[in-house]
Amino acid sequence: MSTSEKLSILKRKRTTLRAAITKLLTKLNDPNSRQADIEFNFERLQIKLNELTLPDDEIHDFLNDQEYSENITECEKFSENAHLLLFNSKKKANTQAWSFCLVAELAACQHQKHTLRSIAKCYGKVTYTVNINTFYGEIEEFYSFWERFENCIDKNEILSQIDKHVFLRGYLDAEAKRLVDGISITADTYTMTKEILKSKNGKKDKIIPAHLDYLENLTAIKYLSPSALNELYIDCNRRLQALDALGEKTQSYGKKHHVSICKTPTNEQSAITSTNKIDTSTYNFVHLQRERVFITGSNGITKFPSCLLDGGSQSSFISSDLVNTLNLPVISTGILDLQAFEFPTSFSHKRRQVQFQLSSIWDKSKVNVIAFESSNRYASHPSTPTEVSRFAKSKRMKLADPDDSLSSLPIEILIGADFYWNVMHSDAPVKLSDSLALVPSSFGWILSGSRSHAAVSFNPIVHSINVDTLTHDLDNMVRNFWNLESIGIQPIQEKLRLSTHNAELLTDFHQSFKIIDGRRVVNLPWKPEVKLTSSNYDTAIHRFNSWTRRLHTNTGLKQKYAKQMQDYIDKK
Repeated sequence: MSTSEKLSILKRKRTTLRAAITKLLTKLNDPNSRQADIEFNFERLQIKLNELTLPDDEIHDFLNDQEYSENITECEKFSENAHLLLFNSKKKANTQAWSFCLVAELAACQHQKHTLRSIAKCYGKVTYTVNINTFYGEIEEFYSFWERFENCIDKNEILSQIDKHVFLRGYLDAEAKRLVDGISITADTYTMTKEILKSKNGKKDKIIPAHLDYLENLTAIKYLSPSALNELYIDCNRRLQALDALGEKTQSYGKKHHVSICKTPTNEQSAITSTNKIDTSTYNFVHLQRERVFITGSNGITKFPSCLLDGGSQSSFISSDLVNTLNLPVISTGILDLQAFEFPTSFSHKRRQVQFQLSSIWDKSKVNVIAFESSNRYASHPSTPTEVSRFAKSKRMKLADPDDSLSSLPIEILIGADFYWNVMHSDAPVKLSDSLALVPSSFGWILSGSRSHAAVSFNPIVHSINVDTLTHDLDNMVRNFWNLESIGIQPIQEKLRLSTHNAELLTDFHQSFKIIDGRRVVNLPWKPEVKLTSSNYDTAIHRFNSWTRRLHTNTGLKQKYAKQMQDYIDKK
């Protein structure tokens, strides 16, 4: 049997399996399905999805690099859609008290006996339901979300890794969803997805300051009502309980501090002035334009490397280890002339040139890049300072290199001037100081510049409150402000400064001032030596006669003039 015949048979087999999967998904979404049918269709669908991977792998062996890349993208898309539909069907079955009572197993780690009774009843008619709220990326909500998800799904031995991954992605939205949007939904990437979420949102040293910032900056109730006050109380109490669960001693909050922290209170009431400004440390360091990206190879493996933007490099480079791991497509191989700064000589080396696509960690932004492979090791680069991260968070700015546990990732990609402006945006940067700025790009805001004696400042906002200030003092101050004598102007001095000519003009102004029909009317100040000219009628007659004589001497001009004037009269 020839290769083309084998490939045709495998494709027909794959088409048949896909049709069967689509048919099973349609049956699962049928609201009139019985419980037994749903359980049977779920098992059959799992079997068909596992069988589908076999012809896919066999077909890939007969394809070239370009066909392989297109085919594996199509297969992953179909598999992802099928698993998502399966996940939605499970959620729907759960809400209708059908066979999938996975949420009832929340008590598995806390009340084992009660759990066994719950699961036993679950397969009958009674279902215990625990709601898992969608996680939108708010760091304060992660602890509660992960506790429920871990007990309900992550520690459930009945579920497979791919099912757990599908459930996890289904409960993510907004910023949390964009954080892992570039990772394919497979069993191998489930652990990596969990670690990314935990490193971004699950650290106590980030959750505790988030709760404290909210409690320290409570917003006053705009419309006073018992319900609004109750909501504020419940929110504050919930955050205090969360801090207690994280090991914080909230009972010590609000007590008097040492005199080195709080000054001795006095009875004097004075103006309270506050401004929001953050001073960074005063050590010297230059932040290069670094960002974190997703990159997926032709073999389906996704990596999470750091990328360095360098407009001074004529070409882009990528680590050789990354090229081999991801099996990136090689588009050419050629001689590359390299010459570094302060090195008088250059050297040539044969390098592979590969093509790949970088994806944002925040949204669906993508940039295609062609780069040479490189075996260089880049020096470590510190992460974004904490005060800059807080400033960006307050302005809702997404940093391309956020401050978290993944900030120590190695730099494996360098974007040179050939693709620099494919990544960068032309919007104005946000200056944090004279030497430090946040620059916009397709993957978020990039910190760039020197951090020597830098100060990160918000927009200057000063709040001033005066307490128990007597009003008659303010009245005296305003009265003195409008008093001419307080600024050295007196009516007598004003009259002495007027010259004779100006005094006459002022007198004429007062004498000619009238109010006619509610409007103020005054004469213009004419100089006495100015006389009105006589009528210009004689001059106009003289010019008319001169123009007439000129027309009589020039027949052609006279005809053109008569034609134009007649045309003007006709149109009028």
